Amino acid sequence: MSRDVTRDLRSQQAAAAARQAAAAAAAAAGAGAAAAAAAAAAAAAAAAAALQQQQQQQQQQQQQQQQQQQQQQQQQQQQQQQQQQQQQQQQQQQQQQQQQQQQQQQQ
Repeated sequence: MSRDVTRDLRSQQAAAAARQAAAAAAAAAGAGAAAAAAAAAAAAAAAAAALQQQQQQQQQQQQQQQQQQQQQQQQQQQQQQQQQQQQQQQQQQQQQQQQQQQQQQQQ
C-alpha cells in the first residue's frame, strides 16, 4: 500500500511539475510576443517620425521655392519700372528736342 501511495504522490508531483513547466513556457512565449509587439510599435513610431521629418523638409523646400519666385517677380517688376522710367526719360528728351527745333524754326 505504501508503495502505491508513494507512486501516486510521485506521479502527482511529476504532473504538477509538468504543468508548471508548461505554464512557464506559455508565459515566456507571451512575454516574447509582447516584446515583439513593443518592438513593432517602436519601429512604427520611428517610421512615422521619419515621415513627418520628410514632410516638414518638403514644406520648407516649397516655402523656399515660393520665396525665390516672389523675389524673382519683384526683380522683374523693378526692371519693368526701370524700363518705364527710361522710356519716360526718352520721351521727355524727344519733347525737349522738338521744342528746341520749333524754337530754332521760329527764330
